[in-house]
Amino acid sequence: MRILALAALACHPEPDPTDTGTAGTGFEPAAIGFGFDGVVQPDGSLTGYTLDGQARDPVMVIVFGSDAYFLGGDPDTESCVALGRFDPAPRAEDLPTVDGDPLFSSYDAALTLEAHSCRGRVAPGWGPDGQDLWGPFDGAHLGLGFGPMTDYLRDGWSTESLDRFGGAMLAEWIALNDLDGAWVGADWTTGIAFAVDPETDEVVLEEGPDGPVLVPEDLSQVAPGDVLPPFYVRSYPIWYQELALVDLEHLQ
Repeated sequence: MRILALAALACHPEPDPTDTGTAGTGFEPAAIGFGFDGVVQPDGSLTGYTLDGQARDPVMVIVFGSDAYFLGGDPDTESCVALGRFDPAPRAEDLPTVDGDPLFSSYDAALTLEAHSCRGRVAPGWGPDGQDLWGPFDGAHLGLGFGPMTDYLRDGWSTESLDRFGGAMLAEWIALNDLDGAWVGADWTTGIAFAVDPETDEVVLEEGPDGPVLVPEDLSQVAPGDVLPPFYVRSYPIWYQELALVDLEHLQ
């Protein structure tokens, strides 16, 4: 069963290692969403960026959520986030996908978790600091592919959002071991491309009605095999995979 939700991974704050979470019994994790935060370069490499004067490394963001989270519950009490270092070289071949869709670029690497916000938030049955939840993903073999938007992902957006950002949207395909031992990419996440300065990798901002805003990078005329412009990508998962369908014991 697929769990639908929209969550801006980039809007989650950097996990604070001193944060003990919210007092109580903790939430019971039900599903996970993935998304990449960083810059995609014309040669396919993944790099960091500078925003508001702050340099950031490229990371994979994992959101763990409860059933209540997907019904509009408070993210502070019904979810937690883990950040993983993810900057592999591009694959020579496309990531295998469920539909065989051609991709712009593909990657796979062992994920190295660097921070999480699950401490004090996850139900005690998941071990100290929720380590039985996020721990299996430290070293997990993770696949990522960027490709043209798919109908499935497009259906998760309003007409207004598509009118504003549709040309900058792309599909993010995620692969990790499932219970059948398969490692195949699925279109779980929408990425939105934004302009960066090609010389400095600084995210471009322009003045909007309420202050500085990111500038969408139009990818609508780019096809698989073409050279992509450099762009910063923010991720919005549409599909959160149920934990019961993930092989936590053999992710590596």
